[in-house]
Amino acid sequence: MLKDGMEIARQLRQIQRQKRRDTVRLKNLKVQAERSAALRKDRGENPLHLTYPEALPITARKDEIVRAIREHPVVIVAGETGSGKTTQLPKMCLEAGRGVAAKIACTQPRRVAALSVSRRIAEELNVAWGAEVGCKIRFKDETAPETRIKMMTDGMLLAEIQGDPYLYEYDTVIIDEAHERSLNIDFLLGYLRLLQKRRPELRIVITSATIDTETFSKAFDNAPIIEVSGRMYPVDVQYLPIEDLAGETYIDAAVTAVDMVVDAGRGDILVFMPTEKDIHETRRRLEGRHFRFTEILPLFGRLTAGDQQKVFHKQRYRRIVVATNIAETSITIPGIRYVIDTGLARVSRHNPRNQTHRLPVEEISQSSARQRAGRCGRVQNGVCIRLYDEKSFLARPEYTQPEIQRSDLAEVILRMIALRLGDVETFPFIDPPRSQAIQGGFNVLRALDAIDDRKRLTPLGRDMARLPLAPTVSRMILQAQKERALREVLVIASAISIQDPRVRPLEQEKAADQEHKRFVDGESDFIALLNIWKAYHDTFEKLRTQSQMRRFCKQHFLSFNRMREWRDIYMQIRHTLREMGAFRMNRDDAGYDAIHRSVVSGLLGNVAQKKEDNMYRAARGRDVMLFPGSGLFQRKEGGEDNKKSTPGWVVAAEVVETSRLFARTVARIQPSWLAELGAHLCRASYKEPFYSMRSGRVLATETLTLHGLQVGQKRVGYGRIDASAATEIFIREALVNDEVALPYEFVAQNRDLRARVETWQMQQRLMQFLDLDEAAYRFYAERLENVSSTHDLNRLIKRKGADFLLMSEKHLAGEQVDFDRDAFPNFLEVDGEEVPLSYAYRPGQDRDGVTLQLPYKMVHFVQPEVLDWLVPGLLEEKITHLLRGLPKSIRKRFVPVPDKAREIAAALQPTHGAFLDSLSAHILSHYGIEISQSDWNVRDLPEHLQMRVEVQDEKEQAIVAARDLRVLREQLDAREEDVQSDAWRRAQKQVARRDVTGQTLEELPERIEVMQAGGMPVFGYVGLKREGKRVDVCLFKRADEAERETQAGWMRLCEREMRNEMRALKRSLGDLKQFEGGREALREGAYANLMAHLFTRDSAFPITRQRFDSRVQQARLYLQHLAPQLIQAMESLFETHREIRLLRGGYPGVEADLARLMPPDFLRQTPYDQVLHLGRFLKAIVIRAERAMLDPMKDRQKAEQVQPFQDAVDELMDPELTGAKRDAVQALRWMVEEFRVSVFAQELGTAQKVSPKRLYDKLEQVRGMV
Repeated sequence: MLKDGMEIARQLRQIQRQKRRDTVRLKNLKVQAERSAALRKDRGENPLHLTYPEALPITARKDEIVRAIREHPVVIVAGETGSGKTTQLPKMCLEAGRGVAAKIACTQPRRVAALSVSRRIAEELNVAWGAEVGCKIRFKDETAPETRIKMMTDGMLLAEIQGDPYLYEYDTVIIDEAHERSLNIDFLLGYLRLLQKRRPELRIVITSATIDTETFSKAFDNAPIIEVSGRMYPVDVQYLPIEDLAGETYIDAAVTAVDMVVDAGRGDILVFMPTEKDIHETRRRLEGRHFRFTEILPLFGRLTAGDQQKVFHKQRYRRIVVATNIAETSITIPGIRYVIDTGLARVSRHNPRNQTHRLPVEEISQSSARQRAGRCGRVQNGVCIRLYDEKSFLARPEYTQPEIQRSDLAEVILRMIALRLGDVETFPFIDPPRSQAIQGGFNVLRALDAIDDRKRLTPLGRDMARLPLAPTVSRMILQAQKERALREVLVIASAISIQDPRVRPLEQEKAADQEHKRFVDGESDFIALLNIWKAYHDTFEKLRTQSQMRRFCKQHFLSFNRMREWRDIYMQIRHTLREMGAFRMNRDDAGYDAIHRSVVSGLLGNVAQKKEDNMYRAARGRDVMLFPGSGLFQRKEGGEDNKKSTPGWVVAAEVVETSRLFARTVARIQPSWLAELGAHLCRASYKEPFYSMRSGRVLATETLTLHGLQVGQKRVGYGRIDASAATEIFIREALVNDEVALPYEFVAQNRDLRARVETWQMQQRLMQFLDLDEAAYRFYAERLENVSSTHDLNRLIKRKGADFLLMSEKHLAGEQVDFDRDAFPNFLEVDGEEVPLSYAYRPGQDRDGVTLQLPYKMVHFVQPEVLDWLVPGLLEEKITHLLRGLPKSIRKRFVPVPDKAREIAAALQPTHGAFLDSLSAHILSHYGIEISQSDWNVRDLPEHLQMRVEVQDEKEQAIVAARDLRVLREQLDAREEDVQSDAWRRAQKQVARRDVTGQTLEELPERIEVMQAGGMPVFGYVGLKREGKRVDVCLFKRADEAERETQAGWMRLCEREMRNEMRALKRSLGDLKQFEGGREALREGAYANLMAHLFTRDSAFPITRQRFDSRVQQARLYLQHLAPQLIQAMESLFETHREIRLLRGGYPGVEADLARLMPPDFLRQTPYDQVLHLGRFLKAIVIRAERAMLDPMKDRQKAEQVQPFQDAVDELMDPELTGAKRDAVQALRWMVEEFRVSVFAQELGTAQKVSPKRLYDKLEQVRGMV
C-alpha cells in the first residue's frame, strides 16, 4: 500500500544512517511490507462488483467521467441535488482503477451525510459497512485496513493532514458539495492545489451544484468540467414585491402569498424565512387562518431531531413548511410544489477588528435564490414566488460570499503554521480572505499566547495545534491541566463544541423553561452545563439502557442526540489527551475559580465589565447585553426588580450580534485573573511616581488595561519602569528631604551640615541666594546611578562603603561657613520646656525663616508676646523694618536707620509684656521720641521676620503651621473636626453590620476607642438601631443615644423572633375598639406600650445572643396575661374618665389634671406599670372634686402643699433629656402623682411611700445630676 511503502522507506533511511544494524526493526519492517503487499495484491485481483442505478442522471455520463478521472489529475463534476453524484462518483473512481494502492477519500460538509452516504454506497456495492466502505467523522472511526472508499467530514480530512501531510493514505480525494464554500472546504481546496504539485499521481474530484464551476476549474489549471443535469421539472418564477401584496413586512407578504397559493391549487408549500423568530411568528399567523386539511411545520437548525423529521414523513394533508436556509441545500424536502422566497437569510459574519460574531439578516445571492427555486421542481411543475422584484434580484451578487471571507481564521492559521504551509497571505485559497481577517486571526492566536511576535508557534501553541479543537477550547484545556480542573473543563469544552443540548419544543416552551431551571447556576452558565452533565451521567449509571435515557432526556427537555454527541466528544477528547500522555484528570472536584480561570484563558477577548443591570462594557469598546436565556440575566418580576444582582465582571463563551450584541453562556469572574492570564496582552500605564517612606523605594501607580478595560491597578517599583527618573525622585524626596531612616553616619552628618548652612544663610540674607536643595541633589546625583530604593542604596554602600556620600560645606555653600550660636539658638523656652527651632533660607516659600516646632499638647501654652521677639540674630533686621515703616515725621528722627536699629537691638530689654510695648518704652526713655501702637506698621513685615509655628503630633509629624497664632488655632480646630469625622467614619465602618437578627447577633462591646484628642481617648458607643423593618449595628457618639436607640432595636429584634405571638397579641387588642369611639391609634398605642414593657424591662447593655434569648424567654412568660390585664385597666380608666367629664363644678385645674394624666397619646408616654395606676389617679380627681365643692378653702390649702413639687416637675420636664436624668425626672413625676393621692384621697392608698421630705430629697438629687 502506498502509505505503508512511504513509511517503510522512511524508516529504512533512518536505519541506514545508524552505525549498528537494527535487525529486530528490519524484521518488523519486512513483516509489515509483506502484509501490505498482500493487501494491495488482493485489492487488485478482487475488484468490487459495480452497478449504477439507471434512473440517476449521472449514470448516463459514467463513461465520460471515468475517462476524465483516468486522464486528468483534477475533474470538476457539476450537478444539481438528486443527480446521484455523491453516491456514484466513488464507484466510478473504483472503475477508473483508483482505490487499489490507496484509499478513495470522499468528504462531506456534514457528519449526518457522511454516515448516511457511506451506508448507502456499502449497500449498493453489497459489502459490509465499516469494511470495504467505511466512514470517519470527528471522534468516530468506522474503517478497516481493507477499506477502499472512506467517507469523512472535510474537517476530519483536515485533521489527518497534520499526521499525513502528503495524504499517502489516498490515491483519490473527492471534495463533495464544494459549492458550499465552507471554511474547511476552501482550506482543503487550497491545500490540494499545493499538494497537486508534490503528488502528480493524486486524483482530485470536485463536485458542485451548477454554481460558479468556472472558478474551481481555473483554480486547478482549467480542469475539465462535466455537467450532470438533475431531475428537474419547469419552475415558474413570479416576482411579487412586498408593496404589491399590501404588506408592511416580509412576514405580512409571505402570509398573503400563502393565501394566494392555497386558493390556486394543491401541493406542499415551502416558505423561506431568515430567522427562527420569524418562523414562529409566520407559523402563528398561518395557524390563525385555519386552512382545512393543512399541517404547518417549522424547520430550523435548533429544532429537535424529532420535529425536523416531521417534514420528511408522508402525510395525507397538505404541508406548509416554514424554514430557514437550512432547506436551501442541506435538506431536500419531498413533495414541494410551491416556494415562497423572502430573499433574506441570517448570515454568520466575524468582525476581525473587534472579534465579534454577527448574525445579520441579509439579502441572499442570485445563486441562493436559484437554489431555493429549485426546491419546488423535483416531482412536478413548480411555482416560486419571490417577495422582491426582478430588478432587486439582478442587483444582488451572483454568488454567496465564501465562508473564509467572513469567518474567524484563527484555527486555519494555527493549522497552517503547524503544517508549515507558508504565509497565509500567499496560500492559494480560491478566494483569498481579506488581510484584515488574516490579521484578526493572528491577533486571536497572539491573545491565546499561541504565537510569538514573529508569528511562530510558542510551546503552548504547539500543544494547542495537537488538539483537534478550536484554539480557544484547546487553550482552556491546557490551562485546566495547570489548575487541576481538567475533568470539569473537558465537560465544558466538549459542551461548547456542540449545539446547546437544551431544547424548547413548540408549544412546550414554558414547561421546558421550568424544567431547565433545575440546572441553572446563578453565577455561571458553565456550571449549569456541568449540572446537566452530572444529572445525565448520574442517571446513565443507574439506567444504562438507551430507551430509558431517551425518556430521561425527553422528561428534562434535553436533546438525546446532542447529549450523546456531547458524551462522544468528551470521550474522544479524553482519549486524545490520554494518548498525548501529559494530561492527568483531577480526582477531587475543582473549585469555581480553577474552572473559570481555565475558561477565561481561552476567552480573554470575551470578558466584560458591568455598566448597569444586564448591560456590560466588553473588550474593544463594545456594549453587550447578557443573553436573556442566561442564568445570570436579571429579570423584573411582578413589576419589581429581582433582588439578584448581576456580577461586576463576566466572561462569555461567545459574543453574538442578532437583534443586538449579546453575551451568551456567561459566568462571574475576578478581574485579577485577567491581569494574570492576560499578562501578555495587558497594556500598562504609569502615573504619579513618588517616594514611599514606608517601603523605602520609589513607587508609581500601575494601571493595567486589557482590550481597553481596566483590569488592575497597583503600586509597583518605578525603578524598573524608568530608572533615571526613579533615581532623581529618590534623591530629591528621600535623601534631600531627609525621608530615609538608615543607620549610616553620612545621613546624620549631612542633616546637621544642612542645618548649619541654613542657619548661616539666615545670618547672611543679603548675600547671593543659595539653593541648598539643588546643591544637595547635585552632590548625590554625581555619585548615585540606578538607585531608587533604600535596598539599592544598601547594596551600593555594601560594595563601596558610605564615606563617598559624606557632604562638606563646600558642596553646599562653596565656602567655609561660621555663625553665632547665641544669636540663632536651637531651642525656645515655652512654659518651662525647651521647644526646638529650625531655620531655613527659602525666600518666597512657606518654611522661610525661623520655625518653632511645637508639640500639639503645648499649643495653648505659647504666648504671642514670646513669638514677637523672634531670635536675637534677627532682632536688628526686624527693628530696621519697623523703623522704616514709621510715619515720615517720626522716621526722619532715626536717620541713619541701620545704625539706630543696631543701637536699639543691642540695648533692648523685655521690660513690658509685648515686644512693641518694650520697643516703644525703650525709644521713649533713650531717645525721647513717643511712638503709639498705631504708628508701628506690623502688616508689612517680611515673613521671615515673623515666627512660624508648626504644630506636631506625637510622631513629630507636622499637623498645621502658621505665623499668626490665632489663625493657627482656628486651623487646628477645623482639622480636629475633620480628623474626628474621618476617625468616626473608619470606626463606624469597622463596627457596622446591616440587618442583624437575634439568631445572628454576636457579643458586641459597649464602647470602642475612636481616636485620641489632646492625649485623651474619644469613645464611640456600640448599639442597635432600627431602620424601618430591619435592625443594624451602629456606632453612636453619646452613651444615652446608644441606650435609647438600642432599646428600640431590642424591641424590633424580639418582635421579629416572636412574630406569631405578637400577631396574636395585636389581635387580642381588638377589644379596645369599643373605647373612645374605636380609635385605631389607641390600639397601636396599647401595642407599643406592651412591646416596651415586654422587651425593654432591662438595661440595653450588654448586647449578646444570651441576653436576646433571655429577653424572648421572659417575654413569653409575661405575655399570656398582659393584654387582658391592660384591657381591664383601660375599662376602669375610661369609666372614671367619663365620670370626671360628667362632674359639674369641681375645683380649678381639674381639666389640666386630666390632660396631664391622659393626653391623646398617653399609652405611648406612660409606662405599662403606671398605666395600671392611672385609674387610681383619676379616682383621686373625682374624690377631690367632690370634697372641693363642699370645702373650697381646704382644697386650696391642700393644693398649696402639692403645687411646689408640680412646678418643679414642670420645670425639669424637657424632651431633650436623656439617660439617667430623664429616668430620675420621670420617677419624680410619678412620686408627685402619688403625693397628690395621699393629700386629696388618702383612702385610696399609694403605691410607694411618699412625703414632702422624700420629695425634697428626690428633687435635690435630680437637680444635682448633670
